[in-house]
Amino acid sequence: MKTRVAVVAAIAAAVVGNSAGAFPQPYRISGTVTAVDAPLGSSFKVGDSVSGQVLIETVPGGFNGGTAFYNASGFSASIGSGYTVNSNEGSLRVGNEVAPGLDHVILDFTSPNGLVGPTVDGHFPDYFDLNMNYDSSGLSSSNLLPHFPLATLNDLSNLRFDVNDSIEVRFRVTDFSAVPEPSVLSYVVGIGGGMMMRRRRG
Repeated sequence: MKTRVAVVAAIAAAVVGNSAGAFPQPYRISGTVTAVDAPLGSSFKVGDSVSGQVLIETVPGGFNGGTAFYNASGFSASIGSGYTVNSNEGSLRVGNEVAPGLDHVILDFTSPNGLVGPTVDGHFPDYFDLNMNYDSSGLSSSNLLPHFPLATLNDLSNLRFDVNDSIEVRFRVTDFSAVPEPSVLSYVVGIGGGMMMRRRRG
């Protein structure tokens, strides 16, 4: 019995140790369209929903002052009734006190790095930007958070077309949070229960 308990404890330690290391953490994105420039009116409207997902590396790839840079991949977002953009290369910047009284969270993907989406009346998507800005109470560090707070100053999130700031879909983020992982405790309890059942049958 002691041997089985030791094995379960070892597995638990290994699982926890692995989860504490670097790995891509899934995040979900939700929002609501707040403005649509006229050239894009055939495909988008105010009130359209924004939903998406992205993988964020849990260990920063670099720092610049109070800003941490996290690699992002596996990005996909849908706006309205089926318009979708995708990318496999982008970045998340989490900035604490980037200027006096200013924090920000910026997730962006650009067409040179592989942003892909259909054209809209001849206009091509070149930049997706989740851009939330806070007063100095918004963030306490540049760490990843399981649930980033909503913007307290400005939400400048947008999908831009034609490298032209006058051809955009702007939206307000309503959720940017980590997708919960399976419980380590449940995993270990399942293993332990299986061992106990085999012991009783034996």
